[in-house]
Amino acid sequence: MTLEEARAMVQRQIYHGGIYCPTCDQWAQVYERNINRSMARSLIKLFQLDRKEVRFYHVHEWLHGHGKDQALVSFWGLIEELPNKDDPTKRTSGYWPITDKGRNFILGKITVPHKAIFYNAELLGFNTEHKNVSIQDVLKVNFDIREIVGNETHMELGQ
Repeated sequence: MTLEEARAMVQRQIYHGGIYCPTCDQWAQVYERNINRSMARSLIKLFQLDRKEVRFYHVHEWLHGHGKDQALVSFWGLIEELPNKDDPTKRTSGYWPITDKGRNFILGKITVPHKAIFYNAELLGFNTEHKNVSIQDVLKVNFDIREIVGNETHMELGQ
């Protein structure tokens, strides 16, 4: 099999359940991820920390070692990672701030796509066949922002 034939085979199969690449034996598959309740709860925790003090929070401060999928909300633009400039032995800095978009999502001002499409750990885009979802949709419960921010009638972003 030529390299060109192998590439064509992989391209045909990555959207249909995946395939082991015949040249490197790596699993290749396009897959979708929903923004889920666990991600939303972690985002709420970061939002609560951010309300006390706007800064970059280390992943251990807001995830407490639970779940690595929570960082996936960065693909929706709800958090962003501080680039790693200090330690070349580490892949990432581990420090994340919530974005204005993340704050607006928590506050119920915006919706986001329900499903993100990934290949090889990279975002390809969003599945537009599904409607966008609100924080309430993701949590699948009645969510009252006043439980998070208090009974304030107005909140300035970034404060």
